[in-house]
Amino acid sequence: MNRKPTLIRKRLIPEETVVLTKDEIVLWNDSYLITKWSALHSRTDFSSGISIHDFKNNWKISRMAKSDGTLVRWYCDIVSFQISPSEGVAFGHDSSEDCTILIEDLLADVILSPEGEVSVVDLDELATAYEKELLKKEELLLALTALDHLLKVLRGEDATISFSDYQTLLESYL
Repeated sequence: MNRKPTLIRKRLIPEETVVLTKDEIVLWNDSYLITKWSALHSRTDFSSGISIHDFKNNWKISRMAKSDGTLVRWYCDIVSFQISPSEGVAFGHDSSEDCTILIEDLLADVILSPEGEVSVVDLDELATAYEKELLKKEELLLALTALDHLLKVLRGEDATISFSDYQTLLESYL
């Protein structure tokens, strides 16, 4: 019997932990998790999206859309993942096993407009979180390294991966 993992999103600023019970798991394997979702709170700028959680690169890349499916923006969260088995089940990313996936927002974000404009945001929150000891040094270094790698991918400086591959993959599930 296939069971879905329990997904938990943890934010540091503002402090918030939410179990994502309404997210639909589209695909789950050793490399990534793809989910479809609706905005947790009513918003005027977007209503839903689809996200790829890249376990290796510590990114959550989301296609945010209006209610009619029109692209609003691409939003890239720098995150860490803690994947733990439920009730002592040996875990190997097999979607038939119970587990919990904690997705912790490491605050630094990259936003891409439909026209391709790139903005890096919330670095002030990253600094504040470290200053207030909400982040350990290792988490700060992970955030900065993952952010740097994502920016290199966006500039086409990493021949092993393309941002358009993520876009194409996510759009194939719309």
